[in-house]
Amino acid sequence: MINKLHHIGIVVKNLLPAIEPLNMIFNINHSFGPIIDESRKSRLFFLQKNEDILIELIEPLNNESPVYLFSLKGGGLHHICFEVSDINKFVLNARKNGAIIVSNPAPAIAFGNKRVAFIYEKNIGLIEVKES
Repeated sequence: MINKLHHIGIVVKNLLPAIEPLNMIFNINHSFGPIIDESRKSRLFFLQKNEDILIELIEPLNNESPVYLFSLKGGGLHHICFEVSDINKFVLNARKNGAIIVSNPAPAIAFGNKRVAFIYEKNIGLIEVKES
């Protein structure tokens, strides 16, 4: 059901101070954003080197953002995202196997309204799945 690892999500307090150091460290040659995701109350910026996995920087828009408290603690690695062929089947299977569904499949503006879902698995942490 998993097609590939799609991106790694990193929470930051502010996008701008985080972008340049990552550009320097990873020698990024492709980036896009910022993208305002009103539904998740976040500002997103994506970095990529060649065809490598995307790095998603996530900045809370306000104190109602799901990542706001995490950003106050310094942010950091937030989630990994896998691309899946059947998001509904994946979420049902995850639930059946004890995972907590944090958010059901819903369109994501950052991915052309392809649906994403967030799942929490106690041994792994937060996982995002994106439909292919």
